[in-house]
Amino acid sequence: MGLLLAMTFFTFGTIVGKLIPSIHAYAWMIIGVAAAKILGILPKKFEQAAQQWGQFVMTNLTSALLVGIGISMIDLKAVAESISPLYLVLVFVVIAGVTIGAGVGGKLVGFYPIESSLTAGLCTTNMGGT
Repeated sequence: MGLLLAMTFFTFGTIVGKLIPSIHAYAWMIIGVAAAKILGILPKKFEQAAQQWGQFVMTNLTSALLVGIGISMIDLKAVAESISPLYLVLVFVVIAGVTIGAGVGGKLVGFYPIESSLTAGLCTTNMGGT
């Protein structure tokens, strides 16, 4: 039932997006979901089904989707061409600096330095594009 409800709102967003193309179809889908929730037009069992479907997708499909998107967005030739000793040193120095700086900054504001260091260090390793 949750999948059917998701598909219904997706279809709604797509149709309205074709009629009013100045706003993206996904925005119309979100507006439709918000309106249905605010107006209370869906029975609780449908809301629970939608919540269960969302939980299923997040638990079981998010990793596969992120891997697929990541692999399709990476230009491996460009990555291979960019690797040089100077580039690797630069990457190491930047990540080390961010990690140490975040650890010190985190300690100053009362965070655990290890957690703030790991968070900042990991967040600097993305390639963007998604």
